[in-house]
Amino acid sequence: MKKGIEVQKLNPQKIVAHSLSAEVGGSRIPISVFANQPYAQTMNTPLVLIIYGGAEQFTQDELDLMKTAFVDRGMFAAGFNFRGHITGDSRTFSETGLHTRIEDARAVLDLLTRAYPLAPISVLAVSMGSYVATFLDTDKIKNLILVGPAAYHPDAVAGKVNFGPDFTSIITKENSWADSDGFKNIGTFTKSSLLVMRFEYDEKIPPKIPELYFANHPGNPAKQLINMTFPHDGNFIEPRKVRALVSTASHWIETHP
Repeated sequence: MKKGIEVQKLNPQKIVAHSLSAEVGGSRIPISVFANQPYAQTMNTPLVLIIYGGAEQFTQDELDLMKTAFVDRGMFAAGFNFRGHITGDSRTFSETGLHTRIEDARAVLDLLTRAYPLAPISVLAVSMGSYVATFLDTDKIKNLILVGPAAYHPDAVAGKVNFGPDFTSIITKENSWADSDGFKNIGTFTKSSLLVMRFEYDEKIPPKIPELYFANHPGNPAKQLINMTFPHDGNFIEPRKVRALVSTASHWIETHP
């Protein structure tokens, strides 16, 4: 077993949680990786890193059902808490922004590639997390899966604007998302396949956003845009929705190893 990884038994399904942490900006980012026992025999199986969206109260604990579902498909599944969501950390949600989320996600991905060197890593990113994911190291990602992807004006990142009134004023300007650097970033994922899932009942994300992510990806090695018959509500504890998302994502990962 790799040094620095704690293993905690979770349930009778023989699922264990490997607890790691990444250091960034003076904070420790808690990471939980679900896997089947035994650990040593699953080191070369796919690992899915889940990046959640922008809800102020959301944490990785709400992804336990989704992570368990991926494990049931024979994969690793990892989640983490952004700064501003970490219990005991001095930084509050309003002291973070897209810029800190990008730093956090990069640090987590870097640690996972070192902790699981044989595991091909796929990233499943939701809503705001999808935009964050476009800033990650493309060489470290086998498959990129965007779920109800959001997009933001570059000023929200370049200006290091924290969540709050200034951030809101940037993203609420009419069609501010149209100039998003996320659409440019997605074009650099030449080594990663792309699966875009858009929600048919999405009152938050303009339909053009997932279409632009899809259009700007080079299609190398593969890309697909599909509709999911669910609302964009941040609910990842509803079994039917979780099963559908995981089944679709798992099939994509299995067919693009």
